[in-house]
Amino acid sequence: MLTTGNQLRAARALADLEQRDVAQITGISINTIRNMESSGSNAISGRSENVLNVQRALEEAGVDFLNHGAPGVRMRLVQWRRTTDGQLPPMGTEVLANYMIGKVQTQRATFDRANRTWTFLRTGMVVPENQVFQWAPAPWNYRDSDWLEE
Repeated sequence: MLTTGNQLRAARALADLEQRDVAQITGISINTIRNMESSGSNAISGRSENVLNVQRALEEAGVDFLNHGAPGVRMRLVQWRRTTDGQLPPMGTEVLANYMIGKVQTQRATFDRANRTWTFLRTGMVVPENQVFQWAPAPWNYRDSDWLEE
């Protein structure tokens, strides 16, 4: 549960979001976001509806809120699914995919069930189903630039 301004600031940093991004996503003014963060280590004051909307937006970005004695945040672990177990994503859903072409690589991709192929979004490369060995559904907090091949 989102409780303090410092927790909000840390959650934004983990999700790589600016105050204006959170304001735009939630429909809450940037001044409200600033005021929420300005509470520091104290409880956020203001409308509980706003706090809940901000919390939901950050959770959708992959942030977990911790309150085990003290407020904290962490990024949710990526939940990998193995294609060898027959687990394939819904058609057209953007996922994070691991594949092997010389070395293990990771990119955002979509799966085409009709053609049994994966399309990598950054490169446009299309590969057969068996080239991807695992995939992860959203939410995850990775940009394509995090996974550039060397």
